[in-house]
Amino acid sequence: MKFYGLFLHLVKIVMKKRKQWRKVPKMILAFICSLSLFAIFVLGILKITLFNQNFMIRAVESSHYGETITKEINHTIADVGRGANISQKWLNQTVSESLVNDNIKQYIHSIYAGSTFQLEGEKQIEETVQSQLESYGKEKNYPRNAEFETTVNKLKKVSIETVRRDIEIPYFALYGKKIMAYTSTLNLLLIFAVAFFGILFSAIISLNKPFFHLIIRYLAYVIGGAGLMVGALPTYLYVTRLIERLGIHSEALYLFLTTYLKNFLFMFMKFGLFSILLSLFLFGVSEFFRKKIVRREK
Repeated sequence: MKFYGLFLHLVKIVMKKRKQWRKVPKMILAFICSLSLFAIFVLGILKITLFNQNFMIRAVESSHYGETITKEINHTIADVGRGANISQKWLNQTVSESLVNDNIKQYIHSIYAGSTFQLEGEKQIEETVQSQLESYGKEKNYPRNAEFETTVNKLKKVSIETVRRDIEIPYFALYGKKIMAYTSTLNLLLIFAVAFFGILFSAIISLNKPFFHLIIRYLAYVIGGAGLMVGALPTYLYVTRLIERLGIHSEALYLFLTTYLKNFLFMFMKFGLFSILLSLFLFGVSEFFRKKIVRREK
């Protein structure tokens, strides 16, 4: 009897281990499926952030880039005016914030469209400079001679060049060209990743077809794993504030780039958090159905 009892115990252990080993191929499949979903998340986030001009425009707006760069432009123009013995108050409002914002949006559009940027509002800038210097000349009783006109024309030219230089940043255009060159590659990789994920998850469904709760549970594993992978590193970079250590002298450019990169990381974090919460919900649903099956069998 003791021998028979020991034999039954050994059989139970073997059967239990066999059941456990049966799960290994499914877990490996789920892990690979999770990796493919991670790739979909990464490629999808890249498409709606770095490859999307509206994402850059939103970063410009939220960082108040237009407001800050307008102050820098007007300060530069006023400095040039001081070199010609013109008080700062006459030229510190040469360029309006709305004009700068419109040109920034136009410049971003030209980057992503691959077109040539054309500065808008040149005539408006020239008219403002002309009007302000005429008012200054009247106050100081300066004659409208050739020297005065030369100063006016010089300041008009400097004002337009300053606006163009501060808006049309060369490495932005280079960045845009490099990004847009990979658009078709990104789309192909995204299609491949989605197709690969579909094939893998179809295999998981076929292996667990009689048990609906297991399909939902493996889906929870897949989504949760992808969420952890997509959110871990960006969360670390965001929390440690490494981005804020960028060495950029221009305040406007610093605020824009840090905001742009933070928003980029935050998008990964949002996807990761949503995926983890969804996986927990799906796990709860699968557990509910499992208990329902157990009660029915009893």
